[in-house]
Amino acid sequence: MAGIATFALIMATVPLYFVYSGPPPAWNVLARSLIAMFSMVALLGFAVGLQVLTRRVRPEEEPLATLLGALGVVLVAVDLVATALEAGTVLGRTEPLDPTLVGSGAGGALVIYGPVGRILTAAFLAACGGVIVRTRLLPTGLGWAAFALGALQLAFVATYFSGTDPEHFFSLNGWHLPVIGGLFGLWILVTSVALLRRQSPSTR
Repeated sequence: MAGIATFALIMATVPLYFVYSGPPPAWNVLARSLIAMFSMVALLGFAVGLQVLTRRVRPEEEPLATLLGALGVVLVAVDLVATALEAGTVLGRTEPLDPTLVGSGAGGALVIYGPVGRILTAAFLAACGGVIVRTRLLPTGLGWAAFALGALQLAFVATYFSGTDPEHFFSLNGWHLPVIGGLFGLWILVTSVALLRRQSPSTR
């Protein structure tokens, strides 16, 4: 359920970045930041839940389960910092400001959402994929999909050196971010539905 909530909250956040063609009003930035905070908490619940199930099904995979949980915690913590930096740029301001642009005061958030977030998300997906493939907790196709998405995440680490024009797909703050974020959320949704089906009495 936490994974399904993660997907729903991610999908609720993404459109708020495209409502305004120019700098958005403060309420827009604060609203999407607040929703993002809840999505991070939901993601933490998903990570911990998958960790617990791994320990229950295959206790011998404790190191991998611990790694998955630790990466989930770090990913959430770092993204919460980036969200706070983005929201903090509009506090006390009366004129619209776009915190996704360089010079807005949230430059550190761009780096976190960019290469830092891509590396951590790739590592988290690799741990999830390893858990699924090794434990057979879910169809192994979901594990291999996690590996593929992790590799895709790593491919975008190179945006660190590709400028900061948000209109370019392959730039630090480009529109690749909602695309790969949506794919990540979609994987979490499919995995969560598979977990619910596994726990359903009718599928046991």
